[in-house]
Amino acid sequence: MRPPVLLLAFLALPFAGCGPGPELLQAAAVAAAAAGETDRAVAWAERAERQGVPSPLALRAHLLLGAGRLEEAVAAYLGAPANPGREGVLPAIFAAALREAILQGERAVLEAGPLPPGTGGPPWEAPLLRLALLSPDPALRAAAARGLGARRDPGARALLLPLAADRHPFVRAAAAEALAQMGPVGAAAVRAGLGDPDWTVRVAAAAALTRAGDSDGLPVLREALAQQDPSVRMAAALGLAPLRDGAVGTLLKARLADRDPYVRVSAAEALARRGESAGRGALHRALEAADRSLALYAAEILAGLGDETPCPLLAAALADEAAPAVVRLYAAWILGRLGDAGGAPVAAAYLTAAEAPLRLRAAWTLGEIGAAAARPALLEALADRDPGVVAHAALALAKLAGRVPRAEAPPRPLL
Repeated sequence: MRPPVLLLAFLALPFAGCGPGPELLQAAAVAAAAAGETDRAVAWAERAERQGVPSPLALRAHLLLGAGRLEEAVAAYLGAPANPGREGVLPAIFAAALREAILQGERAVLEAGPLPPGTGGPPWEAPLLRLALLSPDPALRAAAARGLGARRDPGARALLLPLAADRHPFVRAAAAEALAQMGPVGAAAVRAGLGDPDWTVRVAAAAALTRAGDSDGLPVLREALAQQDPSVRMAAALGLAPLRDGAVGTLLKARLADRDPYVRVSAAEALARRGESAGRGALHRALEAADRSLALYAAEILAGLGDETPCPLLAAALADEAAPAVVRLYAAWILGRLGDAGGAPVAAAYLTAAEAPLRLRAAWTLGEIGAAAARPALLEALADRDPGVVAHAALALAKLAGRVPRAEAPPRPLL
C-alpha cells in the first residue's frame, strides 16, 4: 500500500498552497490509513473536514482498526455505502480479527482453511503468521509454518529453524515442508529431517525434497511405504507422485491393495497425478465406499482433477440433513471446486450454528465457492461474538468482492 500513499502525498503537498480539493485529501487519508500511517491519515482527514466534507466511513473504519477497536470498525464498515473504498476495508478487518483470534489461541482460524495464496501475499499475511509461529499451541505453530512456507517468506527462516527441533513431530514436519520452499537457505534443515527419529518428519522432509526436484529422499519414501502407521504410508505415496521413475509407478500400484483404504486412495491419487489410468479408476471405485468420509476424500481428489463423476455423491451428502455438519460443508466446498455453488444455502445455514468452529468453517466455505447470494448472511456474521468467525466472514466477503483470491485446497484432514 505504501507506493499509492507516497504518490498521493506528492500530489497533495506541492499544491497545498493552492488549496487541494477535499476529494484528493480524503483519498490520501484513506490510503494512509490502510497503510497504517494513522497520524498522516488523521491530518489529511481533518483538512478535508475543515473544507466542509466529513470523513468517509471507510476512513473511520481504518482508523478504528488502527486503534484496536474492531467492533466499532465493523460497525463503520456496515454503515458505509457500497463503493470500492468500503470493500477495501475488508482485508484490514480480517487481519485485525485474525490477530485477535490468534492471540486468544484459536487454532481454528488457521485450520479452517488456508489464507489466500499468492507470491508473497498481501502485507498483512506474513506478520500474522509469524505471530502464530510463537503460539504455545503446537497445532497453531504447525499451521502457521505451512502458511509461511506456501508464501516463500524468506524473513521467516529464523523463526522456522527452531521449529525444526520442536518437541512435537507434526510441528517439525511442517517446518521441514516450509523450509524446503525457501530454497537453499533452508536446505540443510530439511536434509537433517531425513534422519529424524519420527517417521512423520522423515517422510515430510523426503517429500519436500522430492517436490523440489531432489531425489535424495527417495530411499526414505520407499522404506516408508512399508511402515505400520497408515498415515506414514499415505504421506509416502503422495510424496512419490512427482518422481517419473517407472519403478515408482510399480510401487504405487502395489499400494492399491494396501490393507488400509485411505492408503489405497492416496496411492490412487499419486497415480492419477502421474497420468496413470489405474489411479483414476481406483478413485472412481472409492466413491462407492460405505465409509462416507473415504468417499468424499476421493471426491475431493477427483474434483481437483476436474472430474465431475462425484457430483451425485456430493448432492446426496448435501441433501442429507442428518449428516454431520462437517460432511455437508465439505461436500459444498468440493462442489464449489467444480464450479457449482449449489451448496451455498446449506453452508449459509451453519453461520448461526452454536459452535464457533462450524460458523467459521461455513464462512470460509462460502467465500471459497463464490456464493454471492450469501453476502447478506456474511455481513451479519461480521457482528459475530467470535473473532475467528469475524475474520473469516470478512475474508469471504473480500473474496466475493475480488479483493483476494480463493485458496487451492483446505488442510487435511477435514473429517
